[in-house]
Amino acid sequence: MNRTLLTLVTFFAVSAARAADIATTFHFNPTLSHEANPIVACFGAGASTLLLTNLLATFLFLFVPLYCFWRFPAAPMPSTPANLREFVCLQLYGRVLPHGEFCCAIFLGMPLPKKWLQLLRFCGVALSWTIVFGSCLAVFSWWALWEWRWQGFNRIWAASCIGGYPTIIFFPIGVFYYAAAYMYFRREFALFKNGRSSLTD
Repeated sequence: MNRTLLTLVTFFAVSAARAADIATTFHFNPTLSHEANPIVACFGAGASTLLLTNLLATFLFLFVPLYCFWRFPAAPMPSTPANLREFVCLQLYGRVLPHGEFCCAIFLGMPLPKKWLQLLRFCGVALSWTIVFGSCLAVFSWWALWEWRWQGFNRIWAASCIGGYPTIIFFPIGVFYYAAAYMYFRREFALFKNGRSSLTD
């Protein structure tokens, strides 16, 4: 899949998933009394504020990075990476990190990436698809809890809530995020090895 097509598919997938999540929320909970979003749960925002913040967050954190992925190529590298780990390091940090430092960077976010444009490109794809997955999971959860009345799912959901937020959803979303990150960098590395320009891939 070339970069323009991937960008378009990602854009429409994010748009559809976020619209489905918001529509499902208002369908089952028009008063937002059971909404776990901190904007509502902690700050008491209403429907219009929830909708506006969702639109702004989607634009700033997903669509702007997605544009960067489409518009800009992968970074030129000072040395040739021998494997996927070295490629990730050179793309995000401009140097090959030792194994321990690389693990800290991947799982703890430290040290911070030096190549911010490449980080934006990464977020434009991997984070966008993670949000698509999370939105679909949220839609499924609304239906399972309020329409299908799955008691077992309801008990697990309730048991995982901390401060009214269902923490059980973090695990599958986290797993999906790392899978999406792996697929993104594997694609970029394959293009690099094939000698194809990121401007036309």
